[in-house]
Amino acid sequence: HAPALGVVMGGGLLLFTLDEELSERLVEPDPGAYGRFGAWLEPVGLQGKTNVYFAGAAALGYLSGIDGVKEPAKEILYSQWIAGLIRQGIGAAAGRRRPNEGLGAYTFEPGGGTAFPSGHSSSIVVVASVLSHHIDRWPVSVALYGAAGAVLLERIQSDAHWTSDVWFGAILGGAVSRAIMAAERDRRVAVRPVRSPDGSGYGVGVSIIF
Repeated sequence: HAPALGVVMGGGLLLFTLDEELSERLVEPDPGAYGRFGAWLEPVGLQGKTNVYFAGAAALGYLSGIDGVKEPAKEILYSQWIAGLIRQGIGAAAGRRRPNEGLGAYTFEPGGGTAFPSGHSSSIVVVASVLSHHIDRWPVSVALYGAAGAVLLERIQSDAHWTSDVWFGAILGGAVSRAIMAAERDRRVAVRPVRSPDGSGYGVGVSIIF
């Protein structure tokens, strides 16, 4: 994992140094068809709007016993919550100002700015990653990640985020969702005999292993 982490951090740092130049090049009053598609999909990156639907899908999956509905919805919710907590902690500590505030790419006010990392980017990549894993068809994966890419581009073109905000937000969403899916795969529920704490006898215990 060290080489991958090096690529992620190196790419992010490079984008960070180029943020103002990239913003000047990419912010567009007319973002084109792909950018407009991203703007149309932008609400999918808002947890407050979408998590109620994922929670409903998870509940429906539990009640109906349909794992193909329950598992992805549950994993999206877990990933969104965990990534959201991490993002809020980083964001509060960094306090990076957004490009549309006109303070430049290198203005950081802990507890003030909310640009870094991008929440929309994290959320949309979580959705694309989990659905792609469960559907497991390359045309669907291409469509899902293509749609996610449109939202990532929209966040830059709309002057809402610097390019490095979007980069690290997307990486966070992908990393957390993959970790959650791996944990769900490795989870085991076992019923086994256990010895009582005082050693006087045995009982039945249930263990959940992640």
